[in-house]
Amino acid sequence: MTDQVLLSMHPHFDTGITDYKAIHSDKMVVGKAVGGFILYFVVAMIIIPIWIHRLDNEELLISYLANVDLIATVLSFKNGPFGQDLFRYLYMDTRPLIGYINNNIINLYVLIVITYVVTSTSVKNKSVSVGISKAIIIYTLTYLFPARFISEIMHNTYNMLDGLFPGVNREIQYLVTICVGFIISIFLIMVESLITKNYYKALSSVLKRYIERVF
Repeated sequence: MTDQVLLSMHPHFDTGITDYKAIHSDKMVVGKAVGGFILYFVVAMIIIPIWIHRLDNEELLISYLANVDLIATVLSFKNGPFGQDLFRYLYMDTRPLIGYINNNIINLYVLIVITYVVTSTSVKNKSVSVGISKAIIIYTLTYLFPARFISEIMHNTYNMLDGLFPGVNREIQYLVTICVGFIISIFLIMVESLITKNYYKALSSVLKRYIERVF
């Protein structure tokens, strides 16, 4: 086996040639990916935040806005619903340019929200540690770590259903798996909102002592 083949088998050296071939063999893929992103943007990043805002729950609104990537992770499962490829490159930078653009727009949106949370909280409380404490909670509970676990759980759920119910309708199998992903995402967002609301000040006091010692 050649060194080039060995490198291509390693995920960090994946050239993405399979996805490139898919892009060039089906000219509709890019159009579907753009349409899927627009649909996601309008619903997940505009309509739902407006609806949550009407609940008059600032912590929940911020938690949701800072974690729209979790929704994108769920929707990206097996390239999106019904085999239409609408969300194939929604939140997966698998080499094609459209995936790279979509991925970074979503991440930029989330990072802007987190920056707003840190800045506004710090200014309001006149304390940098208070703003940083909220950022730590958001980064830890929902932004950095959960997406991979959600994806793994969804794949395991999909395979488990396949084993428990041989011959089950694939669309039903997919919808059940998607529901599991959404339930986990919503649960994490609610937990983050609760922890941020009740415990960020305790964390900020610890950070304040650390910051004072270091700086």
